[in-house]
Amino acid sequence: MVSFAAFQQNDPDGTTWMVIYGAAAILSGFAAAGRYYPVAALALWWLYIGMSALLVPDVVEFLTNSDGIGFSEGMENSHPYIERSREFGGLLIASVIAGWTYLVARRKKGADASA
Repeated sequence: MVSFAAFQQNDPDGTTWMVIYGAAAILSGFAAAGRYYPVAALALWWLYIGMSALLVPDVVEFLTNSDGIGFSEGMENSHPYIERSREFGGLLIASVIAGWTYLVARRKKGADASA
């Protein structure tokens, strides 16, 4: 996720995406250190899922288009659905990270309570 955030520097809305991906990276860093924040993880998960849902029409347009433009090309304004489809993918990855972190935090909390 850190690399995702770093690659956003040249994006017109790069700051927004740096914050989005950076939050997932920070959450992962804390989890790697054994520190879990389930409320933050759940809030981020909902944010990422909600933002992903808003991009579904663009993903459908990308998957059903017949203009021959691929995922790694076509960054023109005439094909904004390509960039939004990429953003959808990044949000899904971030949502998996947030969801996993939340589930691990709950499992650890349950194990601590029963010990």
